[in-house]
Amino acid sequence: MGGGRENEFLAGCDVSTFPRLAGLSMPVGLLILCLLAGCQSENTGSPSVLAASQAQDSVGEQSGGISSILGSIPDVRFLDKCSSLIVKGRVLDVRVVGTTEMRRQKTSELEASIQVDSVFKGEIGGGTITIRHPKDPYPRGIQLVPGGYGLYFLKRGQGDFNIFVDPLTAKMNITSRKVPLANAERTPIEKLTVELFASLSDSAPDVRKTALEQVNRLGRKTSAEALRTIAASKSPENKGMAYAGLIYLRDYSLLRQSIQFAEAPTTDPDAQYWESRIIASIGVIGDNRFLQALEATKYMHEVKCSSRVLVKQPLDSSVLPQLDALLSSPNVELRRGAAHALRGICDPSSVPVLAQALNDSDRTVQYDAMMEIAAVEDFPSGLPAPSEKVFDENPAPYIDRWKNWWKAVDKRKYTTSS
Repeated sequence: MGGGRENEFLAGCDVSTFPRLAGLSMPVGLLILCLLAGCQSENTGSPSVLAASQAQDSVGEQSGGISSILGSIPDVRFLDKCSSLIVKGRVLDVRVVGTTEMRRQKTSELEASIQVDSVFKGEIGGGTITIRHPKDPYPRGIQLVPGGYGLYFLKRGQGDFNIFVDPLTAKMNITSRKVPLANAERTPIEKLTVELFASLSDSAPDVRKTALEQVNRLGRKTSAEALRTIAASKSPENKGMAYAGLIYLRDYSLLRQSIQFAEAPTTDPDAQYWESRIIASIGVIGDNRFLQALEATKYMHEVKCSSRVLVKQPLDSSVLPQLDALLSSPNVELRRGAAHALRGICDPSSVPVLAQALNDSDRTVQYDAMMEIAAVEDFPSGLPAPSEKVFDENPAPYIDRWKNWWKAVDKRKYTTSS
């Protein structure tokens, strides 16, 4: 390691040295990643569901791990180590309290009041805290606005206020829902990990995106194992959170249980919420498959049908039969999710059930079913593949032409999956 500045950085989280480490060679960089992630052995007693070993598999899993932790992308493990106070909550107000300098530019110094919902590290006196920070002249920096919700990584300032441990990355999107399971965990990183699990299926896309980025850094394999353990809980809320999170992580090992959970009648508002999130996640199975196909082509080619691109990367064989069966569900939202998922997967073996779905009472189901059949058939000339807006104006002529096609086609070619 050599120089004293690097040792100061590791010991005290001196963020001012952060960018200088980007030029380190790979072996040293890996060592620093391990130190920042807390890989050193600690006597923490008996292991919990979310033990700190979750950093291990992210190094081998991601080629971008080093650049992400040494760059300007948030990393929950690094920020946890550097913070004396970690909270989540909503911004009540933001006010100008003076002027300061940032990036060699004069800028306003802002003070924000935060209504705190949860404390993951440190202590606060009362239900609100104050954060003072410079207004970043560039949009990539932290921007606090009244009503905004987030996760804040802080340390004490020189006064009765807190400051961010890193002016670029120390605020993250996080679910605004209370996550009871987080309170049962012991260490800050374990509590934060459960919050990220709950955020994987939040209704806000930016929250889901941030959660997935951070879970990737924690390690998908370890996170999936933890979620499968949580799914064995007796709590409906914990089960629902785990089922939805696993689907977003492309782990379909508990898909059947997830569907059964979503179909079960309940009056519990928390269970109802997680049912809705599982239903929303069903369609994401198709989105994931389509993105996987784009990744396989390195985004260099148009993808019309994912299954043709991913012949050597087959989907879990249990998934298609379950999605096919969902097209007969009495729950229209589940049918919509299944139709959307099947459209993204684009497997010829689903064409028979999709042809039946052309008779569905819901236009969204009809449209996705029609468009998957069109994609499987490589969008043949003479058969329609209109935009959804055009289809909604008068779906009958389009549906009728595909129904007639199905009556005439040789159905034996759709009896086996590609």
